[in-house]
Amino acid sequence: MPQISESDETAETAVRDAIRTLVESGKPAYSLSVPFAAEKILVATSGGSLDYAEANEKVTWAIVAMVKRGELEASLEGRYDWKLLS
Repeated sequence: MPQISESDETAETAVRDAIRTLVESGKPAYSLSVPFAAEKILVATSGGSLDYAEANEKVTWAIVAMVKRGELEASLEGRYDWKLLS
């Protein structure tokens, strides 16, 4: 199993891309849509090296790291929109 860490740049890129894609398509970027979309992106770009469970872990760590660094405003409650801050 691959090492999961907060500094996974690929997962953070997937989170950023998921938010941008959702917003550009007129869909809400929130706690249910962003992680799922980011996992799909991560699995699709992994070349078959990740499954959805591993992608879920990486995306979760990426979200936590981005919030801690002040790069993402994310609420886990309700359907509050998530915002990229940097």
